[in-house]
Amino acid sequence: ELVPEKRFLFVPALNKAVGSRFLDARVRALGPDAHIFGHTHFSWDATLGGIRYIQPCLAYSSERRTVGAAIAAGEAFPLRGPEGPLLVCDGGAFPPRYQCCWSAFYDRHARRPDLANVLPAFVARRYRRVEGIGEVGWGDGVQPPTDFAPSWSLDPQWNGGGSTRGVVDI
Repeated sequence: ELVPEKRFLFVPALNKAVGSRFLDARVRALGPDAHIFGHTHFSWDATLGGIRYIQPCLAYSSERRTVGAAIAAGEAFPLRGPEGPLLVCDGGAFPPRYQCCWSAFYDRHARRPDLANVLPAFVARRYRRVEGIGEVGWGDGVQPPTDFAPSWSLDPQWNGGGSTRGVVDI
């Protein structure tokens, strides 16, 4: 529940390499206020079962130049000042939830594993199209994750000098 669905990923097998049932059970058994995680290159901030899950994604420099919306968290992280880590706790208190496009996307849209035949353009470009099979898009009534991204992350200054590759399509 803490990464986009397989059909939204450049590398569909990513879900096999992140998280596990064992880790989920262990985190839930420990019952922390928050679980800070990483390595999937998607910023995330969501509360599930009373536990706040935060992923302050740093990403590769190439991702910072092209997919700012997917890695942005809140008002500045990680692309524009001040340099430093994302604040996750201050004096025993957590900051308000950070705006992250993918976790906000799932606040509004249920997961749809049954829609394996609908791929967004940025994923569909990686495959050979077979006429009459599948469709390109997000699905009926679904807003793309960039609609929920911090507005600054869509600025050309933060997405490759105005390139829409990976930003408008994301």
